[in-house]
Amino acid sequence: MPGVRMKVRGVLGNVYDNFTRNSDPIQGSVTPVGSKTWIKQSTGDVVVKTAAGAIVAASGAASDMYLINAGSALYKVSFTVSAIRTNSGIPSFVFRATDEADHIAVALRSNTVTPQYTLLRRRAGVNYNVLETGVVPKSGDRVTIVALTETISLYVNGVLLGSSLIDGWLDKPLLGWRMFGTDTVTSFDDLSIFTA
Repeated sequence: MPGVRMKVRGVLGNVYDNFTRNSDPIQGSVTPVGSKTWIKQSTGDVVVKTAAGAIVAASGAASDMYLINAGSALYKVSFTVSAIRTNSGIPSFVFRATDEADHIAVALRSNTVTPQYTLLRRRAGVNYNVLETGVVPKSGDRVTIVALTETISLYVNGVLLGSSLIDGWLDKPLLGWRMFGTDTVTSFDDLSIFTA
């Protein structure tokens, strides 16, 4: 992208996590590349752990966010959908986050009414869909978010699904997952972050 230089530390990114830790809770653990600590950014009862080389919810009744501080809100982020459960609620990859009430997210809607990847902005606890893709999430998908400016681009398996301008939010480097404790199937792997 013209005018934006990426700080690249190897092919995995400035920050990388493959979640190969041995069934450990993710909270307080550190990424193998970039040494970023996972924190729980909400107050629910959801426990998220590593299992079979992926991050997955282990228990809980509601949803919680587990985030790291990428050090910059300008980045290219990729991750793999290891597994997804139909009608699982709406697990999301959140970024440029303040907390559970204020963030941008790629929601993996797997319900039977409108299954699709959706880019949304959540402000004061209210979701605003800014991009509905019509592409159904499935296991094995490689999702890439390019957020080097206020324009956010969403790719799945190397195909651009769309872009949207979401102004502001450039001072919020927190990112990670919002997961539901009742969904112990949906899981993610190979998080790679290249910061600008």
